[in-house]
Amino acid sequence: MLFRKWDLSDITIEDPGLKTAISLRKQIYPYTFGRSALKRFNKADVNIVERLVNKLMHFGKKYAKNTGRMAGKKTRLTNTVKAAFEIIHLKTGKNPVEVLVRAIENSAPNEDTTRIVYGGTVYHVSVDVSPIRRVDLALRFITDCVKEATFSNPKAIEEHLAEQLILAASNNPNAPSLKKKHELESLAPKTTDENVGLAHKRSGEDHSNALTQIWTEHDYCSKNHDNILVVTTCNKFEVIDKRIRDRFRCIEFSLPNKDDAYKILKNKTQHFNVPLLEAELQYHVKRMKGLSGRELSTFIEDVEGYISEGMSKEKAIERVIKQQARNKGN
Repeated sequence: MLFRKWDLSDITIEDPGLKTAISLRKQIYPYTFGRSALKRFNKADVNIVERLVNKLMHFGKKYAKNTGRMAGKKTRLTNTVKAAFEIIHLKTGKNPVEVLVRAIENSAPNEDTTRIVYGGTVYHVSVDVSPIRRVDLALRFITDCVKEATFSNPKAIEEHLAEQLILAASNNPNAPSLKKKHELESLAPKTTDENVGLAHKRSGEDHSNALTQIWTEHDYCSKNHDNILVVTTCNKFEVIDKRIRDRFRCIEFSLPNKDDAYKILKNKTQHFNVPLLEAELQYHVKRMKGLSGRELSTFIEDVEGYISEGMSKEKAIERVIKQQARNKGN
């Protein structure tokens, strides 16, 4: 029993995503002397109460309001958590470790943001958060709120910690840790015309338009689209986690072959002043074997540029093909 008083065997973790990240191993005193520090992800096996104590030891950011000098005072902070648990039991009549687990479950964010550089442009896109990071962020939110609340406040840190855990465990919207969670999730950008770096289509349109955009790698969307559905590609859809896979609709299609490249090239060259003949199309499709849809589009634009400068069609095509072959060689 923890602190020879709190039983951990009857506590259940309701959030299925956090069952592997919250440890309720039986300990009398939550102190492992850093045995898990040398192995990656070993902190998932550390008792959750000790992880709370370790987070309280972090003295915060420099010059921030939550800055303190608590690092290294683990025994003192362990006694602080022990006293906070006594206050929680007096106020709620529940097992304080169970209250801590519920507070972590309610404060753990589901979405975060990351930066993707695509075509020289930085996009902020939303991503799912791993279970271990969810627990880390929840503990950080709780401890940061405790340190901010105790700043220039005569009330003891034990009372602040107990109050924060009770509010978060009851899923109270006024809990500071829940506010931090919602603030982080609100920063995750929604899928719009400006921040999507993948092929996409308007919801309700025919799927052939989306597939054409994937084939030619056109990274744009009409500005009058209100509802955007992200479309991405995967050659082994079955290996994706089922919980993630169920959020998407799978549409099977084949990648562009020689005939598809011919159709793309023919469609793109129809607006030439001097259209390509059938034999020329077949010849250049064969020479462009292995080029992606984006390279085909670049090919058309470069040829059109040389033609507008007065170069003949044959010389323009020959020059662009040589340039692309040289670029591939580099």
